[in-house]
Amino acid sequence: MQEEVDESTKIHKLKALVGISLLLVLLWWAHTSSLFFHPHSAEDLHRWVDSFGAWGSLVYIGLYILRPVLLIPSIFFNLSSGILFGPWFGILYLLIGGLGSALSFFLFGRLSSNKKSKLQRYGGKWGKRLDSYLSTENSFMRMLWLRMVPIFPYDPVSLVAGCSSMKPSVYTAATLVGMLPGAIAYNFFSANFLSGYGIWLGVAMLAAAFGIPMAWWYFGGERKAF
Repeated sequence: MQEEVDESTKIHKLKALVGISLLLVLLWWAHTSSLFFHPHSAEDLHRWVDSFGAWGSLVYIGLYILRPVLLIPSIFFNLSSGILFGPWFGILYLLIGGLGSALSFFLFGRLSSNKKSKLQRYGGKWGKRLDSYLSTENSFMRMLWLRMVPIFPYDPVSLVAGCSSMKPSVYTAATLVGMLPGAIAYNFFSANFLSGYGIWLGVAMLAAAFGIPMAWWYFGGERKAF
């Protein structure tokens, strides 16, 4: 019986190793292949998406969803949406693309036969702490804090949340609501930056969108629960 358990463990570890190896090869290929677009700045992304004309919004959303695989920084998308589509549609497309990107990481963590093993592999002690933080009845508000407070890395949080017991509906709702203040601030900042009008209002909105949640989380007591 013990031999069967040991053999099953070895097979599981081998599958995990093969899966990780394939993922790394895919990431390397996507990052180096000339078939994929590799922007070096928000301006590069802006010009490339704009070249698709009426299809630009779909290209922007699709590229944002694939961003984790292509290793494109999310800040490029956040700063481009307002310039490309104006502040209102820019907010909508940023939210759709950002949510799709967050869900891709969440599903990668969730679609596993052994989520706890994946949590330990990718999250370590920090992941275990984050899992404990999210595994409560107040998971919506806590996920909301993780999205609004800028010190928490976006993609690792998505992956660890997928490995946790959090409900997908709660994760999706909290992520969408948590993205909204930043999406509004980024879009009005970038849209006004191009025209030169209201630039300081955009800066103030960015500071408020990230500074107020950070101060509230730190001084309001939620920091002690993490």
